[in-house]
Amino acid sequence: MLAPFPHPKTLLLDLDGTLLGMRPGRTQFRFALGVIRAWSPELSAWTSLRAIRSVGRAMRTLDPDPARTCADRAVDAFARVTGLGREEAAHRLMGSSEKVFRTLQPHFFPLPGAQDFVRWASQHFSLVLATDPVWLREIIEHRVRWAGLDPAVFKFISHAGIMRACKPHPEYFQQVLDLNGLLARDCWMIGNEERMDLPARQ
Repeated sequence: MLAPFPHPKTLLLDLDGTLLGMRPGRTQFRFALGVIRAWSPELSAWTSLRAIRSVGRAMRTLDPDPARTCADRAVDAFARVTGLGREEAAHRLMGSSEKVFRTLQPHFFPLPGAQDFVRWASQHFSLVLATDPVWLREIIEHRVRWAGLDPAVFKFISHAGIMRACKPHPEYFQQVLDLNGLLARDCWMIGNEERMDLPARQ
């Protein structure tokens, strides 16, 4: 006889591709072009491209220092490539990222059924937004609103300022549990990418 299927108390919800649709190629290109323009003329286009790649790699690399967040690694990588001091690097990277991202709303759209599902689920479960933490909270909340949702419906939103690992590292999912005092057996992860979301099983 099969064991009874566990009933979750908390749903961990992915954002991109699960609640929010995006036109990938055009959106990524416009973001990269926007920050390159924001960083010029102080930084050349080539340096800016190197910085974008370096920041992306740094955020997805696990750090042995448990106190360092994804945002910390991004700023350090940006500072190394550009030669800026850490404080100036943080100001330039974070400020320009949010400013440029605000212009991208036309390239995002609510996914059919997502709003109805979240509205229903919020009456039955505690909801956690387990989105890949490559952005600070402000940018993630913009995208939640672009999905037609209120960020306040989520008891927790993972973001670069607090998370130490990105998807698909199992450490990311463990930290989400730890920060919320959750047990894995009481949670379901709902996402759209096998590579990024399935490691939650671990």
